[in-house]
Amino acid sequence: MSALSDANDKQKVLKALENERRAKVKKAKGAAGSNKMKQKEAAAAVEAVFDKKKAEIEANYASASAPPSDKDSSALASVMSSTAIADPEPEPKPEADPAAAKREKARLKKVKKLASNPNPFTYSHTHSFPQQQMKKKQKEQQEQAQIESDMANAGPSNREVESDAIISENKFRENNLEIMDVEADGHCLYRAIGHYLSKSHEEVRVLAAGFLESNSDYFTPFLSEEDGTFEEYVAKVRKSAEWGGELELRALSNGLKRRIKIYNSSKTPIMIGESFGEEDELKVSYHRYYYDLGEHYNVVRNKVGV
Repeated sequence: MSALSDANDKQKVLKALENERRAKVKKAKGAAGSNKMKQKEAAAAVEAVFDKKKAEIEANYASASAPPSDKDSSALASVMSSTAIADPEPEPKPEADPAAAKREKARLKKVKKLASNPNPFTYSHTHSFPQQQMKKKQKEQQEQAQIESDMANAGPSNREVESDAIISENKFRENNLEIMDVEADGHCLYRAIGHYLSKSHEEVRVLAAGFLESNSDYFTPFLSEEDGTFEEYVAKVRKSAEWGGELELRALSNGLKRRIKIYNSSKTPIMIGESFGEEDELKVSYHRYYYDLGEHYNVVRNKVGV
């Protein structure tokens, strides 16, 4: 065999060895898992084996001066076959984590749901966010127009009818009286009385609670089972947003020694503490339909500037 033929044979053998080396290195890294250090160690072990076999092959070709005999060919085949290294044992798979499996299942379910329900706010040729905003605004404008139309055709509300009745039946215009709105927050009665006393609703509540406590024998019979004990009732009057009513008006009238006139939709106002006289009387209006929440009290005062 010529030197050129020997060189060609050698190149073929080395190329085959190199291809096998690459395949074994790749397989060893895969068996090592995701750990970079283990991958590096596995690859190095394979490289060492193939480096040794490559050196043996090159030594055999360098020492050969004649075509290899059948014995030499058998030896070369033995060298090549010896380069086959055992595949590394795969690392044991970690035990399945039930919680992780459950989370992954939920994630995949969510992904599937999102895929079947694309985001309506994404820009596209057929559906765009600005177009949706425009449609929403137009719909709101149409609804508002419908509400205003319904209100215009519905006639006066119960609140308006009741307020007009209070003003007309009690001759507010003839007596230069007017209703002053009071905030509806559970303290309206105390705010209305506080307007005349120049006191806050908290201060008026304390006054009412004190007058109730001082006359427990008189006021206790007026309580119902729903009101709880007399002490519990007084505590609510003193410090809560519990609505006030006739009982609190009586306590304030007696404690302040002032008459309280309560205007309503009937012709005759209700008088509490009438014996105290008309001078310095406190005027309030009682509304059953002023707010959806329920009963309400406002201030009745002389018209400003008259």
